[in-house]
Amino acid sequence: MNAQIVRPARRWPPAILTISFALSLMPVAAQAKVGSRSVLYTYFRAECFTWIRVAESPSGPKAEVTLEPLYAQDRRKSFRISQAEFDEIWATLNAPGVVKRVVHGGDKGLSDVYLFSDGEQHFAVSVYSDSPAVSRLALRMRGYGDGARDGMMELIPYTEVVGTELVDFGIYESKPGGRVELVKRTDVIPGRVNTNFGIRYRLTGKPKGRETSISVEIEHPKAVNPKTGAATTVEKADARIGIESLDYRGVKLSGWYAVPGRWVIKIWHGGNVVLKKTFEVTASN
Repeated sequence: MNAQIVRPARRWPPAILTISFALSLMPVAAQAKVGSRSVLYTYFRAECFTWIRVAESPSGPKAEVTLEPLYAQDRRKSFRISQAEFDEIWATLNAPGVVKRVVHGGDKGLSDVYLFSDGEQHFAVSVYSDSPAVSRLALRMRGYGDGARDGMMELIPYTEVVGTELVDFGIYESKPGGRVELVKRTDVIPGRVNTNFGIRYRLTGKPKGRETSISVEIEHPKAVNPKTGAATTVEKADARIGIESLDYRGVKLSGWYAVPGRWVIKIWHGGNVVLKKTFEVTASN
């Protein structure tokens, strides 16, 4: 099955670019002056990145949760944290025996870490640290994030697929960049090797552009692999596509796979067949 996956561009939060540092694997100790320290933690939940940042200031720690939904506007909310709570978080990350890594701007690759800064250097501690206190800290930071989410998440629209639109179908020609171009609108396909046929369609719903899961099922006459003797009549594949985005699903006939007869392309979503198109592949001349 030659099925091209069409995906909308994923919008990565700006903070990911800001904190993408190279790692030095040597354990270090962060010797910071009180008043210049900060801690950053992030996690992903329900199509939304949650960023928790706590930074010291002359009037005490300033804490903020930033929600960055994949397909909606960012939202921010401040919350209170005492100096004693901040000192405890800092002490947990900076404790003897906890592996800390110095990070510098320029490279990518940081994930699943706490980032903390003494005002001059940045450090990273894995959330999977062997330290029980570091593991417990993840629950604490998520508690801050989940608490601040109250009253914010209802403004983020849920995924809703209401139908499908069959845009065109027939024989297609492959183009550079993974694109296809319709050559002939037809449901009668000559069974020649290297013929591409299929459908272009879109899922209708909201929010526009949000990715959702589909399954593609192609039923066809029995095709037997001459090398293995294995016979197949159904091909299946899973993918994620953007709502209201044009998507192509099709077949490239090749060798023993180019069998004449009835071919059916089905698109599944949410456990239901939302689109079905039947083709008749004729015997090759």
